[in-house]
Amino acid sequence: MSYLPQFFAAVAKLQEPFEQVLRDMEDSCSLPICVISDFFLGFTLDICRKFNVPRVVFHGMGVLSTVITKHIVMYYNESSWNTSGIMAETKKLGNTSDKTAEIDNIGSGHIMNMGLEECIPLPGLNLPFSLSRVDIPENIVNSNFGDPDNPITRFFAELVESETNSWGVIVNSFAELENEHVGNLESFCKQEGAKAWCVGPLFLYHDMDGKDEPDEIIIKWLDEHEDGSVVYASFGTQAEVSDLQLDEVLHGLEMSSHPFIFVVRSKMWLVPDGLEGIVRGKCLVVREWVNQRRILSHKAIGGFLSHCGWNSVLEGISCKVPILAWPMMAEQPLNARIVVDGFGIGLKVPMKGTCKVRDEMVAVGRGDICTGVYELMASEKGMRARENVKSFGDAARQAVQKDGSSFKCLNEFISALTKLAKPMSL
Repeated sequence: MSYLPQFFAAVAKLQEPFEQVLRDMEDSCSLPICVISDFFLGFTLDICRKFNVPRVVFHGMGVLSTVITKHIVMYYNESSWNTSGIMAETKKLGNTSDKTAEIDNIGSGHIMNMGLEECIPLPGLNLPFSLSRVDIPENIVNSNFGDPDNPITRFFAELVESETNSWGVIVNSFAELENEHVGNLESFCKQEGAKAWCVGPLFLYHDMDGKDEPDEIIIKWLDEHEDGSVVYASFGTQAEVSDLQLDEVLHGLEMSSHPFIFVVRSKMWLVPDGLEGIVRGKCLVVREWVNQRRILSHKAIGGFLSHCGWNSVLEGISCKVPILAWPMMAEQPLNARIVVDGFGIGLKVPMKGTCKVRDEMVAVGRGDICTGVYELMASEKGMRARENVKSFGDAARQAVQKDGSSFKCLNEFISALTKLAKPMSL
């Protein structure tokens, strides 16, 4: 959360140039039929209204994780939203009226007072699993939403208000994966006829057989291994993983007896003493950027140790690779629960709490990594996850093809915008 004040300041500086862009387009009679802007750019709504241009919100999360986050922010921070004067009306959305009394009994900061494993009730939301504090984004659990003067409170209240008044929402997901939760997301919208449009996985619209091949060394190395035998481990571009924790991951992967590719962002980390020879023969440690989707699509890849960022989840699904979930930040704990207990396409690293290694604490020990890899690659639960992800992977690819669910949804979205734009041009 420490970066948020700087983020607020940076976002504020975007408002004037954004308005000028639309003004220039208006002067040249070339206004767009809509503006698709990120959830965090809520200011675009008021500017779009000045030019009578619909604003569409884009979320970097999936449908269900977005819905859960909205429910929690609205219903577990009642005093802050009502005090702000912004969320009092919106708070009623997304729920059935007979739940109002139950919702009103939920107080601000209630989640922080719960036990780590205590079930969190979400009135009006039917989930395929129960939630506890450990599944909720840490910035939401720890935020001081009870203080109406808190700039974070104001900022997020304005973002939610802006979204609920926008023309619609675009989500990087597909109907076969999350259609049953789309109605919940749409229920937060105030505008009549507002919809949530599932048009993903977006990266599948790009030719997967393009020329941007990954490092030839990686492909040659994968070609030497049996189908489904290699574990791919990568934790995204934002999560900070200590060098000692990287040691434990490498040891755990080595103990699993499976060949593996380990993508490491740290420039200072060195392979631990005693593992150099093993690593050279059994795995690849990669420090450069890699084309993750192309690696995952190789037939030798059989498992994906992932932080569960939404893009990585979709890439794992689309490439039909089961996921070993190790969430680290933001909404990743929610994504991990959805991956394991919602979609059934993976298992979670058996995290037993922090452990001490060389007088320092790490989140996950080598034994937990080894156990997780074994269960994903060899256990009955892992086999079920593998079958499930194959089914979803086929559906993901079909969704973006002609007459697929996302292809149709995208065309419906464009058609609706075109009809909306015609009266404006008269």
